[in-house]
Amino acid sequence: EDEIDIPVDHRRYHVAGIAGAIPVSSWVLRWEASAELDRALNTRPTPISLGVERTTLLRYLGAATYSGISDLTLSAELSASLFTDEPDDLLFPIDAPVLALRGHYFTFDRDLELVAVAYINGVSAEYGWIGRAQASYRLYDGIKATIGYVTYQPGDELSAISGFGSHDRLFGQLRWDIFFE
Repeated sequence: EDEIDIPVDHRRYHVAGIAGAIPVSSWVLRWEASAELDRALNTRPTPISLGVERTTLLRYLGAATYSGISDLTLSAELSASLFTDEPDDLLFPIDAPVLALRGHYFTFDRDLELVAVAYINGVSAEYGWIGRAQASYRLYDGIKATIGYVTYQPGDELSAISGFGSHDRLFGQLRWDIFFE
């Protein structure tokens, strides 16, 4: 079709949630749970329009952060959702499990900072994944050089990052923070 109608449904919906964290030795364990009541979601298009259905979505998350090694922090989060009444033919599954991983390391008297992040959508990344790695080095007080790499991989199924297609980016940055007293 030459035209597809895309309805915009920004009506308010209610969210109630709870979150908590507990330190255990070198670990921090976190959890979150929420309910999104009467939330509008898009459904798959007919030949000329997208649909909108309202539903209640229950979200949950579990996370662990480890900092038992000097200057190293490792984190993992797993989140997913459940519908109380799943709409027919959702545009993409917002209830798919998502795994997020992060590593953060300082070395050379904290002058060198290494960061790696991964976001995996779906049990086998069928809805896509994103990865990022970067290294930053403090040249002088307030001056830092960074080089990094980012990749977006949309997966085989329609998802929130499908429109990006595969994308790789190498980047560099020189940052100067000016401090006034």
